[in-house]
Amino acid sequence: MSTTTDPDPQQGALAFIPLEANPQLMTDLIHKLGVSPALQMHDVYSLTDPELLSFIPRPALALLLVFPVSAAYESHRMAEDSTAQEYTAKGDSEPVIWWKQTIRNACGLMGLLHAVSNGPARNLIEEGSTLDSLLKKSIDLPLPSDRASSNKHPPSPQPIGRQPPWATPQHLMLRMTSIYTTFASSRIQGAASGSWMAVERDRSSGVTWRRTRMC
Repeated sequence: MSTTTDPDPQQGALAFIPLEANPQLMTDLIHKLGVSPALQMHDVYSLTDPELLSFIPRPALALLLVFPVSAAYESHRMAEDSTAQEYTAKGDSEPVIWWKQTIRNACGLMGLLHAVSNGPARNLIEEGSTLDSLLKKSIDLPLPSDRASSNKHPPSPQPIGRQPPWATPQHLMLRMTSIYTTFASSRIQGAASGSWMAVERDRSSGVTWRRTRMC
């Protein structure tokens, strides 16, 4: 588990091989885990240039942002987390479905999990699939402890593809230098309807959005 000085799951925790930020690889993964082929991942080359944004198929249901971590970011984030109330929403009261990450190097997979579990994307998860089963057993569990426990063995990318030749125990213990933040649309109707919420790992705050850093 993470500590007040180090947010990452500690050595000895279950660890995954880091998932590359590759749209095609991520698309293949979510399809194999039970998401409809209608949903695909795409590179975003700009958030402000209309011409570059025009290359992205619409509608866009979620956004995964990858950025380098720094000591200043970690210090600010942990100071903010120290005053945050524990997150306990579940079921119909939960604006976004959220899992606390307790697995080392699983930030990419957790980012995808949050992206496809929220908003309209959730309707594209096929009945009886791995992701469908995970959601059904987790949605009514309180956070963070019970749902994190149910997710100790989440759908891993490891059995799905051939193991990379560089996948050694040493790679599993590497400290990642980049992190994912997923922006997903709220599933609650009303004042916050249609709003986008940041979902990272290990933190949450406020009523209309969730922030937890992943990896």
